[in-house]
Parts: sequence; structure tokens; C-alpha cells
Amino acid sequence: MITWLLADVIRRAGLKPLGGKPGPRVHDLGHSVVVNRILEWYRTGINPQDRLPFLATYLGHRDINSTLVYITVTQELLHYANDRFPNLMRAFFYEWLIEQRNASIHTVRSYRDTWRLLLRFVAQRTGTKVALITLADLGASEVAAFLSHAEHDCGGTIGTRNCRLAAIRSFFHFVATRESIAQCVQSSIYRSSALRCRNRDIWILRK
Repeated sequence: MITWLLADVIRRAGLKPLGGKPGPRVHDLGHSVVVNRILEWYRTGINPQDRLPFLATYLGHRDINSTLVYITVTQELLHYANDRFPNLMRAFFYEWLIEQRNASIHTVRSYRDTWRLLLRFVAQRTGTKVALITLADLGASEVAAFLSHAEHDCGGTIGTRNCRLAAIRSFFHFVATRESIAQCVQSSIYRSSALRCRNRDIWILRK
């Protein structure tokens, strides 16, 4: 009933012809509500991660995971998520690895070296400066190419590749718990990059 009423309103408003598809569905409006609310929080300097439980309750969802499904990556949302990348990287090393996980100095140095090499590798492939790299640049194709490069072109071993992969996975797992919006953006990037990668590489990255 609600779907029929929405279609009737859209047609009466002249947004769609009388015949053919009715246009936006009720489900599509949910996407719009979530994205616009998150953008408004970003614009006012509020971290959406702190407000997601309230938005989930407002929409009648059981948890924020159900709400995150409604996030559609737009250029503006991608811009805000990319701006969070330097802060997330800093928090990953100083707050999570060192303070919370009490990782050994060897682990910290290993992860640091991996990310230095990855960012330099991506910068060279994309023709940009390391300081300007964003989450959008770290697609599955770039990460898979880096892992292959570390194993085959740099005289590394499978063990070296696995160590590099562990450092990359660890960061994105951290992002998933700290900044769900950025994680959704990254997941979208990986899905769009999947066609450009070997199936084995995608499986390794998502495992």
C-alpha cells in the first residue's frame, strides 16, 4: 500500500511518466535519509560513529550493522571518509597497537614498514604524493599488486607476503571498529575493484 502511494505521488508530481517504472522505492528513501544525516553530522564536526546507535533506533533497526547497509557512497561522503584516513592511521599505531594491544616493538616496526612500503608503492602507481593518498586509493587492485610486488619483485617469500597482509588486515579491522563509515567506503571500493583483481587475491584480502 505504501509503495503504491509513493509511486502515485511521484507520478502526480511529474517526476515520472504514467507508464513504466514508478521511480524511487520506499527502500531508496531509507538510503537517502541515512546518507544525508551522516553528511550533516560530518558538516557540523560530529563523528557519525558516535551517533549511529541513535540513527539505528530511529529507523527501527536492531543494531548499527543494519543501518550501515543503507549507506550509499557519494562523492561528498567519500571526501569526508578520506579526510579521516590520517587520523585513523595515527590512532591505529599509537592508540590501538601500542596502548591497547601492547604490541611488541618488533610488531610495531613491521607494521610501520609495511604501510610505508604500501603507501610509497601506491603513490608511484597513481602518480601522487604519499601525503595525498586517501582511502579511495587503497583499492583491492592496489593492495593485491603490492602483495605480489613484495613477494615476486622484491625477492620476498610467502612469509613476507603474509606478514605484509597481516599488517594491512589489522588496520582495516581496526577501522571497522573505530569508524564504520570509513569501513563502508572501503568495502565499496573493494567491491568496485574486484573485477580488476584475481579471484585468489580478493579471497585473501577478505578472508
